[in-house]
Parts: sequence; structure tokens; C-alpha cells
Amino acid sequence: PMDQKHKEEQAWQVLRNREDAAAFEEIGNTWSRVFGPAYQQNPRETLRRAIRAYQEALRFRPPQTAPLLYARTQNNLGAAYANLAAHEDPQGNLKKAIEAYHKALEFYTPQTAPLLYAMTQHELGEAWWRRAAFEPDPARRCAHLREAIRAFQEALRFRTLETTPLGHEQTRTALEKVQQQARAWGCPEEPTSERVR
Repeated sequence: PMDQKHKEEQAWQVLRNREDAAAFEEIGNTWSRVFGPAYQQNPRETLRRAIRAYQEALRFRPPQTAPLLYARTQNNLGAAYANLAAHEDPQGNLKKAIEAYHKALEFYTPQTAPLLYAMTQHELGEAWWRRAAFEPDPARRCAHLREAIRAFQEALRFRTLETTPLGHEQTRTALEKVQQQARAWGCPEEPTSERVR
């Protein structure tokens, strides 16, 4: 209803005036909760709202002042775009997810947050892998798979059996599947260092 939308916009304006990044991030988290009733009812709409909330949070959360919080919000934004890709514009939304994960990885580093770095690398690998499935050009498809393989391999440097047994198994399995897919599609073995975006 229009009245509800108007009230929500007024509430958002109050949060903007307060520059309340934490509140916007919480709104984004609420809307992107996959098992929440609103999400189940209309995933497209709730994910669009989550993305908008994360973008608002990022306006008031510059990386210079809170690098790890900024990285967390970028990671959440990436996940929302990746989820939205299941409902619309898979290529475009996966590209945006990859961009957000890369921004998160500027501040989630092996030095600052090794396990969050590894988790984001895993999510980046998943996004590249999914993007490959929608790529009609065989060379670019193979390049996307190579990016996925790199990301999963990088995640495994920190997602070890000792640190995160479940995460390690999840990433190891994903890596094996992508490598199998690359072979099935006739992708050459890592011959070049070219990167795609």
C-alpha cells in the first residue's frame, strides 16, 4: 500500500539524517533473510529492498573509518545480488555480486580477517562459477571457470580441515566440481594470466 511505502520512506529519511549505517545494514539483513516470510512470498522485491538498504549503509560507512564493517556490508551486498541472480538478470546481478565481493576483499585480507577473507573468496568462486553457466562465449566461459578455481583455491589456504572442517569440505567439493566442469567443457589448463571482470 502507498501509505505503508510513504511511512517506510519517512523512516529511511530519519535514518539518513542520522547517517545510521548499522540500521540500514540490519534492514538489509532482515530483507535478505532467505527463510523469512517476506522473502518466501516475494524474493525479487525483498532482495531489491535489501540491496537498496546495503547501498544506503555504504553511503555512511566509508572504508577509511570502519574497514571491516565496510567489507561486511559489501559482502552482504554481494550475497544479495547473487541471490537476486536466481530470479532476474543472472549475468548482470552476478557481475555486481563479483564487484561487491572484490570490494570486500580489499579489507577482508589474510592479515586482517583470514576466515572472513576465505569465506568471501568461496562466495566469489560460487559467483564466477554460476556466471560461467550463463556465458555463451566458450573462451569467456572458461575464463570465468578459471576465476572460480582461483577463488576456491585461495579460500582453501585458510579454510583448512583444522580451522573450519565444514567450510573446508564445502570449498573442496566446489573446487572439484568446477574443475570437472572445466574439463567437460574442454577448457585449457590455466595457460594465461588474463583476468576477466
